[in-house]
Amino acid sequence: MVRCGILLFLVISTFKDIAYGFVLPTASTSPREKLDTQSSHSKWQAPPRRQYNQKSLIRRKASLAESIESLLESQQPSGVTREYLESMIEKRGLRENFVVVVTGALGGIGSVLCETIVTMGGLVVAMDYQEEGLLGLQDKYPDRVKTVVADFQDMSSVSEAGEWILGQVSQIDLMVCNAGIAYMFEDDDVELAASSKQGYDQLFQINYLSHHLLVEKLLTKMDKTTGRVVHITSGLHMGADGSGLMSASLDGLKESSNDDKNVRDVGPAACRSGNNRLPNHVSVAYGNSKLAQLWHAATLNRLGVIEATCACPSWAATGIAGGNEEATQLLGKFAFSPQPKEDEVAGPALRSILNAMFLPTEDLKTAGVLDGSRMLGNSRVFDTVFPQNNDRPNPVMTLLSQWFDREKWVIAFASYIVLLLQRWGHNDGEGDAPIFQKTSYECRMNLKGQQQLYEWSELAIAPFLAERNAAALESLELQAPTSNKDDDDTEDEEDLLVAAA
Repeated sequence: MVRCGILLFLVISTFKDIAYGFVLPTASTSPREKLDTQSSHSKWQAPPRRQYNQKSLIRRKASLAESIESLLESQQPSGVTREYLESMIEKRGLRENFVVVVTGALGGIGSVLCETIVTMGGLVVAMDYQEEGLLGLQDKYPDRVKTVVADFQDMSSVSEAGEWILGQVSQIDLMVCNAGIAYMFEDDDVELAASSKQGYDQLFQINYLSHHLLVEKLLTKMDKTTGRVVHITSGLHMGADGSGLMSASLDGLKESSNDDKNVRDVGPAACRSGNNRLPNHVSVAYGNSKLAQLWHAATLNRLGVIEATCACPSWAATGIAGGNEEATQLLGKFAFSPQPKEDEVAGPALRSILNAMFLPTEDLKTAGVLDGSRMLGNSRVFDTVFPQNNDRPNPVMTLLSQWFDREKWVIAFASYIVLLLQRWGHNDGEGDAPIFQKTSYECRMNLKGQQQLYEWSELAIAPFLAERNAAALESLELQAPTSNKDDDDTEDEEDLLVAAA
Protein backbone atom coordinates (compact mmCIF):
# COMPACT_ATOMS: atom_id res chain seq x y z
CA MET A 1 0.00 0.00 0.00
CA VAL A 2 2.94 2.35 0.60
CA ARG A 3 4.04 1.88 -2.98
CA CYS A 4 0.48 2.53 -4.18
CA GLY A 5 0.49 5.76 -2.18
CA ILE A 6 3.77 6.88 -3.73
CA LEU A 7 2.47 6.26 -7.23
CA LEU A 8 -0.83 8.02 -6.58
CA PHE A 9 1.01 10.98 -5.01
CA LEU A 10 3.15 11.36 -8.13
CA VAL A 11 0.15 11.17 -10.43
CA ILE A 12 -2.08 13.49 -8.38
CA SER A 13 0.65 16.07 -7.79
CA THR A 14 1.41 16.21 -11.48
CA PHE A 15 -2.27 16.43 -12.43
CA LYS A 16 -2.57 19.31 -9.94
CA ASP A 17 0.27 21.15 -11.62
CA ILE A 18 -1.24 20.56 -15.01
CA ALA A 19 -4.60 21.83 -13.78
CA TYR A 20 -2.93 25.07 -12.68
CA GLY A 21 -1.04 25.27 -15.95
CA PHE A 22 2.31 25.06 -14.21
CA VAL A 23 1.98 28.74 -13.43
CA LEU A 24 5.13 30.28 -11.98
CA PRO A 25 5.95 33.67 -10.48
CA THR A 26 7.04 36.28 -12.97
CA ALA A 27 10.72 37.14 -13.12
CA SER A 28 10.14 40.65 -11.72
CA THR A 29 8.66 39.47 -8.42
CA SER A 30 10.36 37.08 -6.04
CA PRO A 31 8.52 35.25 -3.21
CA ARG A 32 10.28 37.52 -0.64
CA GLU A 33 9.24 40.66 -2.52
CA LYS A 34 5.66 39.38 -2.62
CA LEU A 35 5.60 38.94 1.16
CA ASP A 36 7.10 42.38 1.77
CA THR A 37 4.63 44.03 -0.57
CA GLN A 38 1.59 42.29 0.90
CA SER A 39 2.61 43.01 4.51
CA SER A 40 3.04 46.75 3.81
CA HIS A 41 -0.58 47.23 2.82
CA SER A 42 -3.59 47.12 5.08
CA LYS A 43 -5.77 45.74 2.29
CA TRP A 44 -5.28 42.42 0.56
CA GLN A 45 -3.87 42.64 -2.93
CA ALA A 46 -4.06 40.01 -5.62
CA PRO A 47 -0.76 38.23 -6.22
CA PRO A 48 1.20 39.21 -9.30
CA ARG A 49 0.18 37.64 -12.57
CA ARG A 50 1.57 34.22 -13.27
CA GLN A 51 2.63 32.88 -16.59
CA TYR A 52 2.63 29.44 -18.18
CA ASN A 53 5.97 27.73 -18.45
CA GLN A 54 5.78 25.13 -21.20
CA LYS A 55 9.35 23.91 -20.66
CA SER A 56 8.59 23.21 -17.01
CA LEU A 57 5.46 21.32 -18.04
CA ILE A 58 7.49 19.08 -20.33
CA ARG A 59 10.13 18.52 -17.64
CA ARG A 60 7.51 17.62 -15.03
CA LYS A 61 5.77 15.17 -17.35
CA ALA A 62 9.08 13.54 -18.25
CA SER A 63 10.01 13.36 -14.56
CA LEU A 64 6.70 11.71 -13.73
CA ALA A 65 7.11 9.14 -16.49
CA GLU A 66 10.64 8.33 -15.32
CA SER A 67 9.52 8.01 -11.70
CA ILE A 68 6.65 5.68 -12.55
CA GLU A 69 8.77 3.53 -14.85
CA SER A 70 11.50 3.38 -12.20
CA LEU A 71 9.00 2.21 -9.61
CA LEU A 72 7.57 -0.38 -11.97
CA GLU A 73 10.98 -1.70 -12.96
CA SER A 74 12.01 -2.04 -9.31
CA GLN A 75 8.81 -3.93 -8.49
CA GLN A 76 8.62 -6.44 -11.30
CA PRO A 77 6.67 -9.36 -9.78
CA SER A 78 8.09 -12.84 -9.77
CA GLY A 79 6.94 -15.60 -12.08
CA VAL A 80 6.35 -19.29 -11.43
CA THR A 81 9.15 -21.71 -10.54
CA ARG A 82 9.52 -25.32 -11.60
CA GLU A 83 9.61 -26.45 -7.97
CA TYR A 84 6.25 -24.84 -7.25
CA LEU A 85 4.55 -26.48 -10.23
CA GLU A 86 6.12 -29.86 -9.55
CA SER A 87 4.73 -29.77 -6.03
CA MET A 88 1.19 -28.99 -7.22
CA ILE A 89 1.27 -31.58 -10.00
CA GLU A 90 2.34 -34.20 -7.49
CA LYS A 91 -0.42 -33.21 -5.04
CA ARG A 92 -3.05 -33.41 -7.77
CA GLY A 93 -1.89 -36.87 -8.71
CA LEU A 94 -1.48 -36.12 -12.40
CA ARG A 95 0.09 -38.99 -14.26
CA GLU A 96 3.15 -38.78 -16.44
CA ASN A 97 2.48 -37.27 -19.86
CA PHE A 98 -0.75 -35.59 -18.75
CA VAL A 99 -2.68 -34.13 -21.69
CA VAL A 100 -3.77 -30.48 -21.90
CA VAL A 101 -5.97 -28.96 -24.62
CA VAL A 102 -5.16 -25.24 -25.06
CA THR A 103 -7.25 -22.89 -27.19
CA GLY A 104 -5.75 -19.66 -28.49
CA ALA A 105 -2.42 -21.48 -28.37
CA LEU A 106 -0.50 -18.91 -30.43
CA GLY A 107 -1.41 -15.84 -28.37
CA GLY A 108 0.78 -14.09 -25.83
CA ILE A 109 -0.50 -16.25 -22.99
CA GLY A 110 -1.29 -19.40 -24.96
CA SER A 111 2.15 -19.81 -26.54
CA VAL A 112 4.00 -19.48 -23.22
CA LEU A 113 1.48 -21.77 -21.54
CA CYS A 114 2.12 -24.49 -24.13
CA GLU A 115 5.86 -24.22 -23.54
CA THR A 116 5.37 -24.37 -19.77
CA ILE A 117 3.25 -27.52 -20.04
CA VAL A 118 5.88 -29.19 -22.19
CA THR A 119 8.60 -28.15 -19.76
CA MET A 120 6.66 -29.76 -16.92
CA GLY A 121 6.34 -33.07 -18.77
CA GLY A 122 2.87 -32.64 -20.22
CA LEU A 123 1.52 -33.19 -23.72
CA VAL A 124 -0.31 -30.39 -25.53
CA VAL A 125 -3.13 -30.33 -28.05
CA ALA A 126 -2.86 -26.78 -29.39
CA MET A 127 -5.84 -25.08 -31.08
CA ASP A 128 -5.73 -21.82 -33.02
CA TYR A 129 -6.94 -20.38 -36.32
CA GLN A 130 -3.45 -19.68 -37.73
CA GLU A 131 -2.29 -22.85 -39.48
CA GLU A 132 1.23 -21.61 -40.22
CA GLY A 133 1.88 -20.71 -36.60
CA LEU A 134 0.58 -24.08 -35.43
CA LEU A 135 2.93 -25.88 -37.79
CA GLY A 136 5.84 -23.93 -36.32
CA LEU A 137 4.79 -24.90 -32.79
CA GLN A 138 4.54 -28.57 -33.72
CA ASP A 139 7.93 -28.49 -35.45
CA LYS A 140 9.43 -27.02 -32.27
CA TYR A 141 8.04 -29.82 -30.07
CA PRO A 142 7.31 -32.71 -32.46
CA ASP A 143 6.99 -35.35 -29.72
CA ARG A 144 5.07 -33.26 -27.19
CA VAL A 145 2.61 -31.14 -29.18
CA LYS A 146 -0.19 -31.87 -31.63
CA THR A 147 -2.00 -29.05 -33.37
CA VAL A 148 -5.39 -28.54 -34.98
CA VAL A 149 -6.82 -25.50 -36.77
CA ALA A 150 -10.06 -24.17 -35.28
CA ASP A 151 -11.89 -20.92 -35.99
CA PHE A 152 -13.89 -20.13 -32.86
CA GLN A 153 -16.24 -17.78 -34.68
CA ASP A 154 -17.49 -20.87 -36.55
CA MET A 155 -18.93 -23.68 -34.41
CA SER A 156 -18.70 -26.07 -37.36
CA SER A 157 -14.93 -25.58 -37.35
CA VAL A 158 -14.77 -26.08 -33.57
CA SER A 159 -16.89 -29.22 -33.83
CA GLU A 160 -14.66 -30.70 -36.55
CA ALA A 161 -11.55 -29.90 -34.51
CA GLY A 162 -13.14 -31.55 -31.49
CA GLU A 163 -13.85 -34.71 -33.50
CA TRP A 164 -10.21 -34.74 -34.64
CA ILE A 165 -8.99 -34.45 -31.04
CA LEU A 166 -11.21 -37.33 -29.95
CA GLY A 167 -9.47 -39.48 -32.53
CA GLN A 168 -6.01 -38.42 -31.40
CA VAL A 169 -6.10 -38.86 -27.63
CA SER A 170 -7.13 -41.59 -25.27
CA GLN A 171 -7.51 -39.20 -22.34
CA ILE A 172 -7.67 -35.48 -21.59
CA ASP A 173 -6.63 -34.20 -18.17
CA LEU A 174 -7.01 -30.46 -18.60
CA MET A 175 -8.69 -28.07 -21.00
CA VAL A 176 -7.70 -24.38 -20.95
CA CYS A 177 -10.26 -22.08 -22.61
CA ASN A 178 -7.92 -19.25 -23.51
CA ALA A 179 -9.01 -18.04 -26.98
CA GLY A 180 -10.72 -14.69 -26.87
CA ILE A 181 -11.09 -11.20 -28.33
CA ALA A 182 -12.09 -7.76 -27.08
CA TYR A 183 -13.85 -4.97 -28.94
CA MET A 184 -12.03 -1.67 -29.13
CA PHE A 185 -14.14 1.41 -28.46
CA GLU A 186 -13.92 2.47 -32.11
CA ASP A 187 -15.59 -0.78 -33.17
CA ASP A 188 -19.13 0.54 -32.57
CA ASP A 189 -20.22 0.61 -36.19
CA VAL A 190 -17.93 -1.86 -37.90
CA GLU A 191 -18.50 -5.42 -38.99
CA LEU A 192 -16.11 -6.71 -36.30
CA ALA A 193 -18.88 -6.17 -33.78
CA ALA A 194 -21.45 -7.85 -36.01
CA SER A 195 -21.86 -11.61 -36.21
CA SER A 196 -20.19 -15.00 -36.24
CA LYS A 197 -20.72 -17.68 -38.88
CA GLN A 198 -23.79 -18.87 -36.97
CA GLY A 199 -25.27 -15.39 -36.62
CA TYR A 200 -24.31 -14.78 -32.99
CA ASP A 201 -22.29 -11.87 -31.71
CA GLN A 202 -18.71 -12.62 -32.68
CA LEU A 203 -17.14 -11.83 -29.31
CA PHE A 204 -19.77 -13.81 -27.38
CA GLN A 205 -19.29 -16.87 -29.55
CA ILE A 206 -15.47 -16.79 -29.55
CA ASN A 207 -15.07 -16.07 -25.85
CA TYR A 208 -17.86 -18.27 -24.51
CA LEU A 209 -20.26 -20.23 -26.73
CA SER A 210 -17.70 -22.08 -28.87
CA HIS A 211 -15.83 -23.07 -25.71
CA HIS A 212 -19.08 -24.41 -24.24
CA LEU A 213 -19.37 -26.56 -27.37
CA LEU A 214 -15.78 -27.77 -27.13
CA VAL A 215 -16.20 -28.77 -23.48
CA GLU A 216 -19.28 -30.83 -24.31
CA LYS A 217 -17.51 -32.33 -27.29
CA LEU A 218 -14.49 -33.52 -25.32
CA LEU A 219 -16.21 -34.63 -22.10
CA THR A 220 -16.11 -38.29 -23.05
CA LYS A 221 -12.30 -38.23 -23.01
CA MET A 222 -11.85 -36.12 -19.89
CA ASP A 223 -10.63 -38.04 -16.87
CA LYS A 224 -13.20 -37.91 -14.05
CA THR A 225 -10.52 -37.91 -11.36
CA THR A 226 -8.01 -35.39 -12.66
CA GLY A 227 -10.07 -33.74 -15.41
CA ARG A 228 -10.56 -30.00 -15.13
CA VAL A 229 -11.80 -27.17 -17.35
CA VAL A 230 -10.11 -23.78 -16.88
CA HIS A 231 -11.73 -20.59 -18.20
CA ILE A 232 -9.51 -17.54 -18.66
CA THR A 233 -11.87 -14.83 -17.47
CA SER A 234 -11.50 -11.26 -16.21
CA GLY A 235 -12.27 -9.00 -13.27
CA LEU A 236 -14.12 -6.84 -15.80
CA HIS A 237 -17.03 -9.29 -15.47
CA MET A 238 -18.01 -7.00 -12.58
CA GLY A 239 -19.26 -4.50 -15.14
CA ALA A 240 -22.00 -6.96 -16.21
CA ASP A 241 -25.09 -7.30 -14.02
CA GLY A 242 -26.23 -10.58 -15.56
CA SER A 243 -29.30 -9.21 -17.31
CA GLY A 244 -27.56 -9.52 -20.68
CA LEU A 245 -27.17 -13.27 -20.15
CA MET A 246 -30.76 -14.05 -19.19
CA SER A 247 -32.76 -15.84 -21.87
CA ALA A 248 -36.37 -16.84 -22.37
CA SER A 249 -38.11 -19.50 -20.31
CA LEU A 250 -37.16 -23.15 -20.62
CA ASP A 251 -40.48 -23.96 -22.30
CA GLY A 252 -39.81 -21.34 -24.96
CA LEU A 253 -36.37 -22.76 -25.54
CA LYS A 254 -37.66 -26.30 -25.94
CA GLU A 255 -40.31 -25.22 -28.41
CA SER A 256 -37.70 -23.53 -30.60
CA SER A 257 -35.00 -26.19 -30.27
CA ASN A 258 -35.42 -27.38 -33.85
CA ASP A 259 -35.00 -23.93 -35.38
CA ASP A 260 -31.59 -22.26 -35.18
CA LYS A 261 -33.07 -18.82 -35.83
CA ASN A 262 -35.56 -19.21 -32.99
CA VAL A 263 -32.79 -20.31 -30.65
CA ARG A 264 -30.93 -17.08 -31.45
CA ASP A 265 -34.07 -14.97 -31.14
CA VAL A 266 -34.94 -16.22 -27.65
CA GLY A 267 -31.31 -16.18 -26.52
CA PRO A 268 -29.72 -13.64 -24.18
CA ALA A 269 -29.07 -10.08 -25.33
CA ALA A 270 -25.31 -10.73 -25.21
CA CYS A 271 -25.55 -13.19 -28.12
CA ARG A 272 -27.34 -10.81 -30.49
CA SER A 273 -25.62 -9.33 -33.51
CA GLY A 274 -26.23 -6.80 -36.25
CA ASN A 275 -29.36 -4.69 -35.91
CA ASN A 276 -30.65 -6.88 -33.08
CA ARG A 277 -27.92 -5.94 -30.63
CA LEU A 278 -28.49 -3.36 -27.93
CA PRO A 279 -27.16 0.20 -28.31
CA ASN A 280 -24.63 -0.34 -25.50
CA HIS A 281 -23.49 -3.69 -26.86
CA VAL A 282 -19.83 -2.88 -27.48
CA SER A 283 -19.43 -1.40 -23.99
CA VAL A 284 -20.71 -4.45 -22.12
CA ALA A 285 -19.90 -7.29 -24.56
CA TYR A 286 -16.56 -8.25 -22.98
CA GLY A 287 -17.89 -8.19 -19.42
CA ASN A 288 -20.90 -10.28 -20.44
CA SER A 289 -18.70 -12.93 -22.08
CA LYS A 290 -16.47 -13.17 -19.00
CA LEU A 291 -19.43 -13.45 -16.65
CA ALA A 292 -20.79 -16.18 -18.94
CA GLN A 293 -17.54 -18.13 -18.48
CA LEU A 294 -17.82 -17.84 -14.70
CA TRP A 295 -21.43 -18.98 -14.79
CA HIS A 296 -20.48 -21.90 -17.03
CA ALA A 297 -17.78 -23.09 -14.62
CA ALA A 298 -20.08 -22.76 -11.61
CA THR A 299 -22.82 -24.74 -13.37
CA LEU A 300 -20.44 -27.51 -14.45
CA ASN A 301 -19.41 -27.90 -10.81
CA ARG A 302 -22.95 -27.69 -9.43
CA LEU A 303 -24.28 -30.32 -11.83
CA GLY A 304 -21.26 -32.58 -11.32
CA VAL A 305 -20.39 -32.59 -15.03
CA ILE A 306 -16.65 -31.94 -14.66
CA GLU A 307 -14.51 -29.88 -12.32
CA ALA A 308 -14.12 -26.33 -13.59
CA THR A 309 -12.18 -23.28 -12.41
CA CYS A 310 -11.67 -19.70 -13.60
CA ALA A 311 -8.53 -17.55 -13.65
CA CYS A 312 -8.05 -13.81 -14.10
CA PRO A 313 -4.56 -12.93 -15.38
CA SER A 314 -5.32 -9.19 -14.89
CA TRP A 315 -3.71 -6.97 -17.51
CA ALA A 316 -1.13 -9.03 -19.40
CA ALA A 317 1.38 -7.85 -21.99
CA THR A 318 -0.21 -9.67 -24.92
CA GLY A 319 -1.68 -8.78 -28.30
CA ILE A 320 -5.22 -8.29 -26.98
CA ALA A 321 -5.04 -4.62 -28.03
CA GLY A 322 -4.93 -5.75 -31.65
CA GLY A 323 -3.40 -3.16 -33.99
CA ASN A 324 -3.58 -0.35 -31.43
CA GLU A 325 0.13 0.47 -31.03
CA GLU A 326 -0.32 2.92 -28.16
CA ALA A 327 -2.33 0.42 -26.12
CA THR A 328 0.21 -2.33 -26.87
CA GLN A 329 3.07 -0.10 -25.68
CA LEU A 330 1.13 0.79 -22.53
CA LEU A 331 0.58 -2.88 -21.74
CA GLY A 332 4.24 -3.58 -22.36
CA LYS A 333 5.22 -1.05 -19.67
CA PHE A 334 2.62 -1.70 -16.99
CA ALA A 335 1.07 -5.14 -17.51
CA PHE A 336 2.23 -8.53 -16.27
CA SER A 337 4.56 -10.33 -18.62
CA PRO A 338 3.87 -13.95 -19.58
CA GLN A 339 7.55 -14.48 -20.34
CA PRO A 340 9.60 -16.21 -17.60
CA LYS A 341 12.75 -14.80 -16.10
CA GLU A 342 15.82 -16.86 -15.35
CA ASP A 343 15.05 -19.85 -13.10
CA GLU A 344 11.31 -19.59 -13.88
CA VAL A 345 9.06 -21.65 -16.14
CA ALA A 346 6.40 -18.94 -16.62
CA GLY A 347 6.03 -15.21 -16.15
CA PRO A 348 3.73 -13.53 -13.58
CA ALA A 349 0.85 -13.27 -16.06
CA LEU A 350 0.47 -17.06 -16.01
CA ARG A 351 0.51 -17.55 -12.25
CA SER A 352 -3.28 -17.47 -11.79
CA ILE A 353 -3.82 -19.76 -14.77
CA LEU A 354 -1.33 -22.36 -13.57
CA ASN A 355 -2.84 -22.22 -10.09
CA ALA A 356 -6.29 -22.79 -11.61
CA MET A 357 -4.90 -25.77 -13.52
CA PHE A 358 -2.86 -27.51 -10.85
CA LEU A 359 -4.04 -26.55 -7.36
CA PRO A 360 -5.52 -29.54 -5.49
CA THR A 361 -9.31 -29.82 -5.47
CA GLU A 362 -9.57 -29.48 -1.70
CA ASP A 363 -7.76 -26.14 -1.79
CA LEU A 364 -10.15 -24.86 -4.46
CA LYS A 365 -13.20 -26.12 -2.60
CA THR A 366 -12.10 -24.54 0.68
CA ALA A 367 -11.41 -21.19 -1.00
CA GLY A 368 -14.84 -21.12 -2.71
CA VAL A 369 -13.57 -21.44 -6.28
CA LEU A 370 -15.77 -24.41 -7.15
CA ASP A 371 -19.02 -22.69 -6.18
CA GLY A 372 -18.18 -19.57 -8.20
CA SER A 373 -17.65 -17.19 -5.29
CA ARG A 374 -13.95 -16.79 -6.07
CA MET A 375 -11.55 -17.23 -8.95
CA LEU A 376 -7.77 -17.45 -9.15
CA GLY A 377 -6.22 -14.00 -9.55
CA ASN A 378 -2.86 -12.36 -10.13
CA SER A 379 -3.49 -9.25 -8.06
CA ARG A 380 -5.48 -8.08 -5.06
CA VAL A 381 -6.19 -4.75 -6.72
CA PHE A 382 -9.78 -5.73 -7.67
CA ASP A 383 -10.63 -6.73 -4.10
CA THR A 384 -9.04 -3.51 -2.82
CA VAL A 385 -10.44 -1.00 -5.31
CA PHE A 386 -13.75 -2.77 -6.03
CA PRO A 387 -14.59 -4.72 -2.84
CA GLN A 388 -17.46 -7.19 -3.10
CA ASN A 389 -20.16 -7.80 -0.48
CA ASN A 390 -21.29 -11.31 0.36
CA ASP A 391 -24.96 -10.58 1.03
CA ARG A 392 -25.88 -7.81 -1.42
CA PRO A 393 -24.64 -6.14 -4.60
CA ASN A 394 -21.88 -3.63 -4.08
CA PRO A 395 -23.47 -0.17 -4.56
CA VAL A 396 -20.30 1.21 -6.15
CA MET A 397 -20.19 -1.64 -8.66
CA THR A 398 -23.92 -1.26 -9.32
CA LEU A 399 -23.35 2.40 -10.18
CA LEU A 400 -20.31 1.58 -12.30
CA SER A 401 -22.20 -1.13 -14.21
CA GLN A 402 -24.92 1.41 -14.99
CA TRP A 403 -22.27 3.85 -16.19
CA PHE A 404 -20.65 1.11 -18.27
CA ASP A 405 -23.91 0.94 -20.18
CA ARG A 406 -23.70 4.60 -21.15
CA GLU A 407 -20.22 6.00 -20.65
CA LYS A 408 -17.23 4.25 -22.21
CA TRP A 409 -14.75 6.48 -20.39
CA VAL A 410 -15.78 4.78 -17.12
CA ILE A 411 -14.57 1.44 -18.45
CA ALA A 412 -11.31 3.02 -19.59
CA PHE A 413 -10.81 4.78 -16.25
CA ALA A 414 -11.43 1.61 -14.20
CA SER A 415 -9.14 -0.37 -16.50
CA TYR A 416 -6.31 2.17 -16.15
CA ILE A 417 -6.60 2.18 -12.36
CA VAL A 418 -6.26 -1.61 -12.32
CA LEU A 419 -3.40 -1.48 -14.82
CA LEU A 420 -1.44 1.09 -12.80
CA LEU A 421 -1.89 -0.59 -9.42
CA GLN A 422 -2.03 -4.31 -10.18
CA ARG A 423 1.68 -4.99 -9.66
CA TRP A 424 1.52 -3.89 -6.04
CA GLY A 425 -1.21 -6.42 -5.34
CA HIS A 426 0.67 -9.32 -6.89
CA ASN A 427 1.21 -11.94 -4.14
CA ASP A 428 1.81 -9.15 -1.63
CA GLY A 429 5.18 -10.55 -0.60
CA GLU A 430 3.83 -14.06 -0.09
CA GLY A 431 5.94 -15.76 -2.74
CA ASP A 432 4.01 -18.43 -4.60
CA ALA A 433 0.85 -18.22 -2.48
CA PRO A 434 -2.27 -18.25 -4.70
CA ILE A 435 -4.64 -15.29 -4.73
CA PHE A 436 -8.33 -16.16 -4.48
CA GLN A 437 -10.12 -13.16 -5.96
CA LYS A 438 -13.77 -12.50 -5.16
CA THR A 439 -16.25 -12.60 -8.01
CA SER A 440 -19.21 -10.24 -8.29
CA TYR A 441 -22.44 -10.64 -6.34
CA GLU A 442 -24.28 -11.38 -9.60
CA CYS A 443 -21.80 -14.15 -10.38
CA ARG A 444 -22.24 -15.82 -7.00
CA MET A 445 -25.95 -15.44 -6.35
CA ASN A 446 -27.81 -15.53 -9.68
CA LEU A 447 -28.42 -19.28 -9.89
CA LYS A 448 -31.47 -18.76 -12.09
CA GLY A 449 -29.37 -16.86 -14.61
CA GLN A 450 -26.67 -19.53 -14.53
CA GLN A 451 -29.24 -22.23 -15.22
CA GLN A 452 -30.96 -20.36 -18.03
CA LEU A 453 -27.70 -19.59 -19.80
CA TYR A 454 -26.54 -23.20 -19.51
CA GLU A 455 -29.79 -24.63 -20.85
CA TRP A 456 -29.97 -22.16 -23.74
CA SER A 457 -26.31 -22.83 -24.60
CA GLU A 458 -26.96 -26.56 -24.69
CA LEU A 459 -29.67 -26.00 -27.27
CA ALA A 460 -27.53 -23.57 -29.27
CA ILE A 461 -24.67 -26.06 -29.62
CA ALA A 462 -26.88 -29.13 -30.13
CA PRO A 463 -26.61 -29.15 -33.96
CA PHE A 464 -22.81 -29.37 -33.67
CA LEU A 465 -22.65 -32.35 -31.35
CA ALA A 466 -22.34 -35.75 -33.03
CA GLU A 467 -24.24 -37.40 -30.19
CA ARG A 468 -26.73 -35.78 -27.86
CA ASN A 469 -28.66 -37.08 -24.90
CA ALA A 470 -32.20 -35.89 -25.59
CA ALA A 471 -33.15 -36.25 -21.95
CA ALA A 472 -30.31 -34.05 -20.70
CA LEU A 473 -32.39 -30.90 -20.29
CA GLU A 474 -35.14 -32.80 -18.46
CA SER A 475 -32.68 -33.75 -15.71
CA LEU A 476 -31.28 -30.25 -15.15
CA GLU A 477 -32.28 -28.92 -11.72
CA LEU A 478 -31.07 -26.08 -9.57
CA GLN A 479 -28.88 -27.66 -6.93
CA ALA A 480 -26.80 -26.47 -4.03
CA PRO A 481 -23.09 -26.28 -4.90
CA THR A 482 -21.48 -29.71 -4.59
CA SER A 483 -18.12 -31.20 -5.43
CA ASN A 484 -17.98 -33.14 -8.67
CA LYS A 485 -14.98 -35.19 -7.70
CA ASP A 486 -15.17 -38.89 -8.42
CA ASP A 487 -13.37 -40.91 -5.76
CA ASP A 488 -12.88 -43.90 -8.03
CA ASP A 489 -9.36 -44.09 -9.37
CA THR A 490 -9.07 -44.53 -13.10
CA GLU A 491 -6.61 -46.93 -14.61
CA ASP A 492 -3.38 -45.57 -16.01
CA GLU A 493 -3.24 -45.47 -19.78
CA GLU A 494 0.11 -45.87 -21.44
CA ASP A 495 -0.34 -44.03 -24.72
CA LEU A 496 -2.19 -40.80 -24.10
CA LEU A 497 -1.55 -39.37 -27.53
CA VAL A 498 -2.33 -41.75 -30.34
CA ALA A 499 -0.33 -41.28 -33.53
CA ALA A 500 -2.14 -39.37 -36.21
CA ALA A 501 -3.68 -41.47 -38.93
